[in-house]
Amino acid sequence: MEKIKDKVIQLIIYLISFALNYLIFILLMFFFKNNIVGINIVNLIAWVISMLFIFYIDKKFVPDLIDENNSSELFKFILIRIFSFIIEALIIYIFIIVLKMNYYIVKLVSLSLLFILNEFYVKHIQFK
Repeated sequence: MEKIKDKVIQLIIYLISFALNYLIFILLMFFFKNNIVGINIVNLIAWVISMLFIFYIDKKFVPDLIDENNSSELFKFILIRIFSFIIEALIIYIFIIVLKMNYYIVKLVSLSLLFILNEFYVKHIQFK
């Protein structure tokens, strides 16, 4: 039962993190519209803040989730998050910069896709 509770808490944390990422992206995009470098900087800032949020909140509410003494587990956590960022950066590059689609819709769709991918990564790779 404790594992289910931890998983629900983790799911809520991820949803809040992705909402935070989207909110930061929206707020900062007012300053960098139609600027290729700016879009990438805004995406990076939003990603870093949301990943720090996930890491620190996970440690506080689900302390057994990431064992800092287990370097393999911590390395997988970091590697998965970096891989997620690369995928999101590619999505943003293709759909916003190349295809000139709406910033906010593309970001929302990319975050939804990443949410699903992160659940798969955590379940099948990180804690396997």
